[in-house]
Amino acid sequence: MGYNEKLYPAIADRAFKRFLWVEAWFFEFIVGLVRYGIPCTSTKKYEFLKRNDSLVIIANGPSISGQIEAISQSKNCDFACMNYFPLYSEYFDKLKPQYYFGTDVMLYDKKHPDPGKVKATKDLREIMNQINWNMIAFMYRDESLLLENKKIKEIRLTNYMIDGVYSRFRGFLFDHNLAVPETRTVAVYAIQTGIRLGYKKIYVYGVDMSQHEGVRIEKNKLSNEDIHFYDPDKKENAYKNDFVGICEANFFSLKSFRTLNKYANKKGCKVYNCSNHSYVDAFDRK
Repeated sequence: MGYNEKLYPAIADRAFKRFLWVEAWFFEFIVGLVRYGIPCTSTKKYEFLKRNDSLVIIANGPSISGQIEAISQSKNCDFACMNYFPLYSEYFDKLKPQYYFGTDVMLYDKKHPDPGKVKATKDLREIMNQINWNMIAFMYRDESLLLENKKIKEIRLTNYMIDGVYSRFRGFLFDHNLAVPETRTVAVYAIQTGIRLGYKKIYVYGVDMSQHEGVRIEKNKLSNEDIHFYDPDKKENAYKNDFVGICEANFFSLKSFRTLNKYANKKGCKVYNCSNHSYVDAFDRK
């Protein structure tokens, strides 16, 4: 095969760009280690709560409102929830989740433009401080809800997002809590952690990825009604005049689910999408 003057330069250019990307990521990674320290790389500190081989992950998509009662009847499984679920759901005390994921920047933004969000985080902290069962609360490695409840152990998760890295190296980073797929949803952190913990089956509810359904154009202005199951009447305008932001958030999250499905298969874990209204096609539907 002779030299292809168009193909070979293109391959070389792509390889060079990937090299620059990896180099930039590695530099940022080292800076992060110096600034924040090494994240918790082993699951031994929190695998003691694992009771079953199946994990039910409850996200906050609107579809949960029609499924939460059935979820509460689940047997022989552990539970994980996220964000404001403890604050708004009557099922929090009933399910007694072993795991809570608070990897959303809005939980720590004391200057959030919506004062209701700041108050909600304060109320969330109060509820978490009152629970009477053992729980692991997963946070960003440089954030904390400042919980005083001795029943809760806070574990730092990495917030280094990667994409385009060779699968074998990527799997190593995932295994040791050194990286997470590039995403805009907390569910990715929950699924990846469930896989790392050694669960054989993971059932995911409420990961609808249906934000685009709330896009509206009124008087030539774009708005987005971002609805959560715990407060269906409150429609947050999360991406005001930013349709690119909506598409980008969904793209990275949907792509991350495919990455996690490959990771799960290699670890002998089966992930199911159990939401009854979801655009996530990476996992088998249940």
